[in-house]
Amino acid sequence: MLLFGFGYLGPFGHFLHLMLEKMFKGKKDTATVAKKVAVEQLTASPWNNLVFMIYYGMVIDGKSVSAHLRLTTPQSRNPI
Repeated sequence: MLLFGFGYLGPFGHFLHLMLEKMFKGKKDTATVAKKVAVEQLTASPWNNLVFMIYYGMVIDGKSVSAHLRLTTPQSRNPI
């Protein structure tokens, strides 16, 4: 977990918030904060969740992504 937070999530969040500050520079009203939160939740959060699930599966569970997909994908009963 330390590798994920220190190696990916910390720098990613840092530079994302720097970029958001440049996009909305000088504005600190409630509407601007809501826009920043919306941009972060619609763009960065899905990506962060995907990367975390891949990291967790590979590092914590010790499975590759393809092995995990083979185990969790239902097999077709009528092969073509």
